[in-house]
Amino acid sequence: MPVRWDSVLTRAVAEELSERLSGARCRAVHLHARSRTVWIFMDDAGLEIALDPAAGSIRLVGEAPPHRDATPLNGRVLDAVAPPDERRLILSFLRKRGKARRVDLVLEWAGNRRNAVMIDPDGGRVEDALPFRGPGSESVRPGGLYRPPAPPDRDGVDGEVSFDRFRELAVGPRELMGGLAWTSPLNAGALVAEPEAGWALWKRIARGRETEPGLLEGPRGTQPYPFRLPGQGFEPTDGVLAAFARSSEDAPAAIDPEALRRLDSSERSLARRLDAVRRELASQPEPAEIRRMGDLVLSRIGELRRGMSEARLEDFDGNEATVPLDPSLEPHENAARIYDRAGRAERARAALPGKIAEMEGRLLELSELRRKLEAGEAGVEDVPEPPSRSGGHPADSAPALPYRSYRSSGGLEIRVGRGARHNDDLTFRHSRPGDVWLHARDAAGAHVVLRWSHADAPPARDLEEAAVLAALGSRERHSGLVAVDWTRRKHVRKPRGAPPGLVVPARVKTLFVAPDPETARRLATDSTAGT
Repeated sequence: MPVRWDSVLTRAVAEELSERLSGARCRAVHLHARSRTVWIFMDDAGLEIALDPAAGSIRLVGEAPPHRDATPLNGRVLDAVAPPDERRLILSFLRKRGKARRVDLVLEWAGNRRNAVMIDPDGGRVEDALPFRGPGSESVRPGGLYRPPAPPDRDGVDGEVSFDRFRELAVGPRELMGGLAWTSPLNAGALVAEPEAGWALWKRIARGRETEPGLLEGPRGTQPYPFRLPGQGFEPTDGVLAAFARSSEDAPAAIDPEALRRLDSSERSLARRLDAVRRELASQPEPAEIRRMGDLVLSRIGELRRGMSEARLEDFDGNEATVPLDPSLEPHENAARIYDRAGRAERARAALPGKIAEMEGRLLELSELRRKLEAGEAGVEDVPEPPSRSGGHPADSAPALPYRSYRSSGGLEIRVGRGARHNDDLTFRHSRPGDVWLHARDAAGAHVVLRWSHADAPPARDLEEAAVLAALGSRERHSGLVAVDWTRRKHVRKPRGAPPGLVVPARVKTLFVAPDPETARRLATDSTAGT
């Protein structure tokens, strides 16, 4: 049964946590977004706080090493407090090092704002938070300012309300909750049943005195609470946290965070790849239209010559058509290349839907695995470790280089940048001044380096293969013909303040190449075969 929180329960939990944890050394804190669970790792114990509305539990657990994605804290617990008449608990820590020596973990159990936020209490700056935007609440993100919810404006926050005022409000549970502090759906029914007894009980509750923690028994199941309420079954416990532990004995065990990490990583990786394959399918041209272009080139081959970058021809319907050409090829070679492109598009249109269906099926399998984890029917051993980007196991993989390595037909190494943030590293730290540098003209994409330090130009075939890789690594990868600029690496400079990957090349020459994926597969080394 999900635990219902009110200001009375929140205050009792804060008082017990302060008594038990003050002075304890804290090693790390982990705010896990997917499960909406917070873990606090201490020297001899741990604290697990489930903020999902379906759970809402808090419990002390045994000592365990911090999770892989936990944030190191290296400090001590100062105290735990709950603002009066609020469903908000603040755990304060004192760091041993760092600019902001104190840090607060704010836990919120308000109906539309169940969240956890790490803040610097001096400036209110958010250091970490569960991503959340509830109805009527603002988004909370690291780097922003934390704005707590407005406290309730009700009588009796200090535990002082006259009997006449209590009786005036106690005409029904709704009216009582609307005007009197420390009341909630958990206790309002018992308080309004008999006014004099209800007033006496409310004063005990509001002042936090004579607590009797245990489990309330109701039609929805058991509920941890610090007071016995008339008309409800009750099982006493040694404390409020003991009541939480008792109520969770029959509940499924919490999901192992390592299982969640693996599952989250696998789902994100598969979703990205699925999106890429869908875009690739959507970008495929119509093969019949491309073949029609090839037919047009062959039918007007006498009007074409080597060196033309495009041809404006009258098509079979009497309209003018512009056909891009590779000026380095003969007309019949251009026609053959157009037909090759049509064949690739046709094969992609035939193969990609099956690949998409396979990936969608695997996503469904991961969703079912998540359901089993949440139901306690599966454990971490049932969740495979997601592959690293290099195709191997993360523990066995060396630090990734900023480029993928290929080998040209002539045996020269070709290095292709892994992305915008790695391009600068490849160009200025993993190449020699005399190497050949290539990049698709006027298109975002990978920097490419052909390892070549001789004074004369590199072999034409090796240079063209490097240009094909540059075209494949650019946004123009689906075009029929791509212009690729090349120069010596020593003629490439980085403007001051330019964003990652933005450079200015000089003494540039241009090649026109078709971005043929088969070239990349043919030139791939063992380290790139799986990428």
